[in-house]
Amino acid sequence: MLLHLLLACKEPDGIKLDDSAVEESEVVDDSGGTDDSGDSVDSEDSELVGTPATFLLDGEWGGTTVSGTRFYFDSNDSILIGDGLFTAEATSATVEVGLPDLTDLEPLPDAPGVSYGVVMVSLHLDEDGDGYPSDERITGLGTFWMLYLEGDEAVMESLFLQPGWNVFRTDLPEGGSYPLDGIELSTNLLENESISAAGGYTGEGTPDGLGLAVFPQSQSFSFLLYDEPMSDPWSVTLEGTPPSDHFVDTGDGTLIALEFLLVYGDTDNSNNISEGDVPLYVTCNDAGDTISLVYLPEVRDLLIGSSFVSQGLSPGWVGASNPVDGSATEIITNEADLLTLSTCPANF
Repeated sequence: MLLHLLLACKEPDGIKLDDSAVEESEVVDDSGGTDDSGDSVDSEDSELVGTPATFLLDGEWGGTTVSGTRFYFDSNDSILIGDGLFTAEATSATVEVGLPDLTDLEPLPDAPGVSYGVVMVSLHLDEDGDGYPSDERITGLGTFWMLYLEGDEAVMESLFLQPGWNVFRTDLPEGGSYPLDGIELSTNLLENESISAAGGYTGEGTPDGLGLAVFPQSQSFSFLLYDEPMSDPWSVTLEGTPPSDHFVDTGDGTLIALEFLLVYGDTDNSNNISEGDVPLYVTCNDAGDTISLVYLPEVRDLLIGSSFVSQGLSPGWVGASNPVDGSATEIITNEADLLTLSTCPANF
C-alpha cells in the first residue's frame, strides 16, 4: 500500500533557513519484457494472431503504447512481474490486439479443476522501443485483470467465467467483466499538475503581522514554493514539479515532496520568512487533523502503478491529513476538502 510512504515524515521542528531560502518565492518545474511467443506482437497493419481483443482508450493517450504484462502471486500474495505478452501502439482511441494462449498455468484458488494465468494492461511512453514498460513513464493502468482459464467448464460457469480469455474488473466491489471487444482503458496515472488549499484564519487576534509559507520536510532547500503575508480568508496554489531539493526519501528509495502550510510571526516585518521568525499555526481540517500538500513521483513501475490505482491515486500533487489521534496518514481524494481548512496551533 502507498500510504506507508508518508508514515516516516513528520512536521518540521522549527524554522531553520539558509540565506538562500529567503529569496523571493516562486513555483518551479525542473522536471524536464520480452514477448512470450514471438508471434503475438501486433501492429495496425498486421493481421491479428490469437484471440481478438479491443481496448477503448480514454484520456490523453496520444503517443502511448498498450502493453499486456503477465504477473504472478507468490506465497504471501505479493505480485511478481513476469514477461510482456502483447503490445500495440495507440494510434487511435480503439486499439486491437491478438491474445495468445497462455501456458504455465496455476490452479485457480477456490475453483477446483480450473487453472489460470493473469495479465495486467498498461499505457506507457515507450522510449526504448521494445513495446513494454521498463523504467518508463506509465500513464495508465487497467482497472481489470485479463484472466486466461483452462479446465472444468462447469466450475468456470458457476463463477460467471468461460474457457480462454476473460476480463475481470477490479474497480467494482461486486466484480464484473468487460467484453473482449470493449475493454475500457484510461490514462488514470497522469500527474496532477497543480493543487489548491484555502480556508480561514482561526488564530488569536488578526492575521496582521503574520506570514503563510509552504514549508518542505526537506532539511536543505534553495527556496520556498510559497511565502506571502497571511490573510483571512487565505488560499495557496502550487503548480508543477517541486525542485529536486524538496524531495525526501521515505525509507525505501521512493522520493516524495512533503510540504506543510505554516503560519509564522513575521518578527522583522520582512514579508518573507527569515531566521528568528516564530512558527505559530499549521493548517487543519474540522477534526483538527494537520493538512499537508504532497507531490508523488511519476509512475515508472507496474507494482507502484498497481498500488496507486487500487487506492484511487494519481501521481503529482495530492493532499494528506495527519490525524490528531496519531493514526496513519491519509491521502485526501476529495479536492473540495482542501478548500475549507482552518488554522491550528503548531505544537513543535
